[in-house]
Amino acid sequence: MDVVFMSLKVDLLKDAQLEVLRELLIVRLNHPFKVLSSAVLNGGLTYADAIVNVNVPKDYDHRDPKGYIATVCLKKGLNPEKTVGLMTAVDMSNTSFKIGACEDLKIAVVTTAGTSNAVAAGDRYSQQTLLNTVNIIALVDGVLSDSCLVELVKTITEAKTLAFRELDIRSKISRKPATGTSTDSIVIAVSQQGSFCEFAGTATPLGQLASTLTLEAVKEAVEKQDKISPKRPVLKRLIEHGFPLSSFIEQSLQLNDRRRTTSSQAEKLLEVVCQEEEFAAMLLASIRLDEDIALGCVPDRVKDGLRRKAPSLIKALNAFCLEALKVKRQAKSSKILVLDEYPFTSSFLQSVLHTVVLKKEEGLGENGLEEA
Repeated sequence: MDVVFMSLKVDLLKDAQLEVLRELLIVRLNHPFKVLSSAVLNGGLTYADAIVNVNVPKDYDHRDPKGYIATVCLKKGLNPEKTVGLMTAVDMSNTSFKIGACEDLKIAVVTTAGTSNAVAAGDRYSQQTLLNTVNIIALVDGVLSDSCLVELVKTITEAKTLAFRELDIRSKISRKPATGTSTDSIVIAVSQQGSFCEFAGTATPLGQLASTLTLEAVKEAVEKQDKISPKRPVLKRLIEHGFPLSSFIEQSLQLNDRRRTTSSQAEKLLEVVCQEEEFAAMLLASIRLDEDIALGCVPDRVKDGLRRKAPSLIKALNAFCLEALKVKRQAKSSKILVLDEYPFTSSFLQSVLHTVVLKKEEGLGENGLEEA
């Protein structure tokens, strides 16, 4: 069944109106705004009468992006030479916009955002693809110096990266915390009327407001497009971190000769148990510890000490799981499958897995609840 698209029109600033259509969004400007951008069409420093963000298919081949945007502009009655144009595969209905004011300046931030090609700065990347990108259009009703424009680009980019961090978006390549996507674009457009502003760093009123609006807009746009919530299940986040959960479960069951429980049954049991407060907290702590070790953020003395004490740590984890899950009998010790890249996460999951499988085989249902 086709979803009905509801178009949107709203005044962003006194001289800037937003129109969201199925195939693009348009910011119409009542007079030429000064624009600094990394846009596909008319990027750089220029003056523009309009800004567009054009939706393209995910398999768009990139051969003539400027020509494609120009054609769309002409169809909408816009002058391509006076229009700054972006592209994205994000659904336009998932556009987010935020408006605010500080001192004598009014600011609006319009964002479309998707994370299907999220990357971390420095990742090795060989293929450019539009897919779902983060496009940010920031409009300021004021007079900004050129250096202020550049500083505002920096400030808004930092806010975008913080939004990714607060949502725990991971690079699809390295699984490091993502700093954006490989094709992000930003547009800063100012009316050049009203109050003058020379600085836009994070400690300035303009920078603080722009950061707040960008943070809110990007997070909202990502949640709308990708359905990513900061409160999503911990196991889902673990997989996003690159943990090979399915193969880990299968290998662990084989290692301990657990033939009465299938991998899919075991994974369902883990999903249920890891929603409980104590297990979710322990798993989150394990994930963070492994990540900090990988980043070199844990002193060598602490790291080496933890590794030496791994057997006693695993014994304590097993005891914790047995008590928390109210398993009545003590089973023989399980053979531990420890992954080098995730030593503490795999140790904890091994203990949980061993206990939930044991509990199931004592007569419990697959959903983790005792059967009548």
